[in-house]
Amino acid sequence: MSSDEAWRTGHRGALRPTLVSAAITVLWCAACIITPALHTPVTVVVASVFLVGGALLSIPAAHRAVRRAALLDRTGHED
Repeated sequence: MSSDEAWRTGHRGALRPTLVSAAITVLWCAACIITPALHTPVTVVVASVFLVGGALLSIPAAHRAVRRAALLDRTGHED
């Protein structure tokens, strides 16, 4: 949140883990709808774990992207 550019960079960095967890959650939910044996409360917990896990993985990805961009701004090249 140090600047608008850092905010955008962090969100771009977090996009991949967010999309992957969303895709896994959608597939899991579709499987739960189609498969009668998966019509249990546990499947909701599993879907929640997928979503929260993706959110938690996106945080370090966003921080790495911002640090990488800051390093590139300071040095002119990425180490």
